[in-house]
This record gives sequence, C-alpha cells and structure tokens, in this order.
Amino acid sequence: MTEEEVATLAATVAVKFAAREASKATMEKLKNEQKKERQAWYDKRLYNTKLLLRNYRMLNAYVNGAVYEESDSEEEESAMQILDLMCAEAWRTDDVEVASIKKSAVRTHILMDHVNSMLGLYRVFCEQSSRPEDLRRWRVISGAYIEEPERSFAEMACEEHCEIRTIQRDVKYAIEKITALLFGVDGLESRNNVQ
Repeated sequence: MTEEEVATLAATVAVKFAAREASKATMEKLKNEQKKERQAWYDKRLYNTKLLLRNYRMLNAYVNGAVYEESDSEEEESAMQILDLMCAEAWRTDDVEVASIKKSAVRTHILMDHVNSMLGLYRVFCEQSSRPEDLRRWRVISGAYIEEPERSFAEMACEEHCEIRTIQRDVKYAIEKITALLFGVDGLESRNNVQ
C-alpha cells in the first residue's frame, strides 16, 4: 500500500469515526430535548392540577351559580380537550380571544364534572387502601381544597398528629396522583420516572 493509499484510508476512517460520533451526539441531544419536552408537558399538567385545586371552591360555586342554557347545536368539548387547551401556550397569551360567558360556563361545567369525578375516584382509592397515610392524604386534600371552610396545613397537622412538613408531602404526593387521574397516561410522568 502506498503512502497515498494509507493517507486516503486514514482520512476515510477519520471521517467515518467523526460521522459516527456526530450521529451519537445528535441522537443524545434529541433524547435530552424529548425528555425536557415530556417533563415540561408534565410540569404544565401538574401546574394545572394545582391551579384547579386552589380554585376548586370558586369554580364549583361558579358552576352552581352560572346561568346558561345548553344547546344541542353547540360543539361539545370534552374535559380532556379543555385540559389540553389549558396546557397549550396559547392559553396564556393574547392569541386566544376572551371566550363568551356562555362558552366559559359550559367549559367550566364540563371541566368541573371531570374534576369532581376524578376526585371521587381518588377518594375511593384512598378509602380502600390498606395504608393509613393514603386516607390521611385524602383528608388533607379535602381539607385544604374541597371542604368548607378551608383548613390550614397547621390545623391539619394538629388534627392528624403530625408535622406540617408531613402535610406538605401528603399534598405533593396526592396532587401527583390526582394529576394522573385528571390527565390519564399523560399525567403519569414525574421527575423521577421520565427517561
């Protein structure tokens, strides 16, 4: 083999090696970006679950007090479509026009029916669990967000004979579980299991 052939072969090997390494780096970067996108999507859902719970009493009062007539001619949205809209960036920008009161009332009613159903499921799961902390988690979520009057974490810690930090952990854990119920499989990802 001549020096020229050796140089050509070495250059070919170097180009193939560089291409393979560049391909690996690109694939790794794509995986990381996808992981970040999935985490961002989950974070939006988690944020929306917290938002729905913090405003639960007010939204329930709105649904019970809203005056509107349902019409068969209106396009029906599902709870999942409304929840997906909440996760969309357009929801928080000026791109979305202010909805009419009628449409807002219908959407809120559909959404709250879904939220109430999923909270009911969560309650049943907690009540049927053999772990006492699950039932405590339901009592904490209910006291903090659902029942009237609202109870503080300090009050619930005293009632449950535990530290405030335990109540805070219970809320975090319960909200993750409620997110899974509200959003289905899209609500299952968390920081610990996103791969």
